Amino acid sequence: MCVGYVHRVGRAIAVELARSGLGVALTYRTREAECRETARLVVEAGREAGNGLLGASVDQLDLADVAASTAFARTLLARAEGRPLDVVVHNASAYDGHDFAASDGDALARATERAHRVEVLSPLVAAALLAVVLLPSAA
Repeated sequence: MCVGYVHRVGRAIAVELARSGLGVALTYRTREAECRETARLVVEAGREAGNGLLGASVDQLDLADVAASTAFARTLLARAEGRPLDVVVHNASAYDGHDFAASDGDALARATERAHRVEVLSPLVAAALLAVVLLPSAA
């Protein structure tokens, strides 16, 4: 599972995971076309590395919505069908170009709360739910 793998560093990580023989579940919040391009590159990199059966799923997910993140983790559990999950990489951030210096206290509180949900709470909840399929992979 790769969260936040639309472009830049995230894309490079997803491609390297595919070269290493891992299938990849990608998510995006608003950049669907870029995420689908990342998925194409993941499949291509897997093929070039001799891992032609690997796939890349693409799902929309807003990590600021903790309930949606929880539901997505449960969806991944169902997709795994009891197979171990090798790695969960969280690369998403809540940076929105907000001018904190010019913000009032309420705007700063909203931006901070969103960042907490995206960068801490949703990944923590997802990791806790996915632990049952991550632990067997470590053995």
